[in-house]
Amino acid sequence: MSSIMLLASETELQNLTGAGAAVMVACIGLVLALCAFCFWRLTRSAHTAERHHVPLDIDTHDFDG
Repeated sequence: MSSIMLLASETELQNLTGAGAAVMVACIGLVLALCAFCFWRLTRSAHTAERHHVPLDIDTHDFDG
């Protein structure tokens, strides 16, 4: 069964047109660029420790009597 799937996938790859390949490359590039922008945005600020809170900094009033 895997040989049938392999044959089908090889046939499908042969039918990829130039426009389809261009759209695929553009979409993958857009996703990678968005990920890079998000990582850059997270790491560029010098004051990230002031804006990010860990659960220990949040007062949940659990021990209030």
